[in-house]
Amino acid sequence: MTRDAIRSIGALDELRQILPTEQIESHGKESGSGSYAVEPASRSELTELLLWANERGASVYTRRPREQDAERPGGRLRIYLRGHRMARIQDLDIVSGTVTVQSGITMAELHRALEERGYTTGFPTRAWRDESLGAVVAAVMDAHWGPPYGSRESEVVGLAVVLPDGTDARSRVAPRKAVGPDFDRIFLGSRGQLGII
Repeated sequence: MTRDAIRSIGALDELRQILPTEQIESHGKESGSGSYAVEPASRSELTELLLWANERGASVYTRRPREQDAERPGGRLRIYLRGHRMARIQDLDIVSGTVTVQSGITMAELHRALEERGYTTGFPTRAWRDESLGAVVAAVMDAHWGPPYGSRESEVVGLAVVLPDGTDARSRVAPRKAVGPDFDRIFLGSRGQLGII
C-alpha cells in the first residue's frame, strides 16, 4: 500500500469523526483515492469540516468532480461539498416578507414552498430550477439570468458564511446603510472561493 493510500484512509477515518459514514462517499475504485464527496447536515458540521480541511491542507470544491482535479492539487486530498442535507426552510416571516433557508435547497423546491404561501424569490425558475440556492447566489449571474428587477443583491437580506479556515461568520440583518460596509457583497458571486454560503 502506498503512502498516499495510507494517508487517504487516515483521512477517511478522520472524516468519520466529523460526519456520519452515510454522509461521506469515497471517489475512485480504491478507498485510498484521496477524493471524497461529503454532505454536511448542519452549519456546525460544515464549520468543523472546513476547519479540518484547512488543517489537512485539503482542496475543497463546491462543484462536481472533474478529471483534471487530481492533477491540480499535487496529491492533496480533495473534498467535494454537497448541500443536499442542508435544504430546509427555517423561517418565513410574513410581516417582513423574508424567508430564512439553508443553502442546499433547490430553487424549484424553494419556489414551490413559497408559492403555496403566495410569495416568490424574484429569481427566474427555468434557468436555475435544479440548482441550489447557495449555488445561485454564489454564481456570477448577468442581467439575463438574474432577477427580473434589480440585482441578486437586492434579494438577499443577510448571509451566513463559513470561511475556508472554518470561521463561522454572518451578516447583520438590518437596513444596508445602517450596518457599514456590505459584508454580503463579498460572497455573492464569489463561486465559493472566499467562503461557503
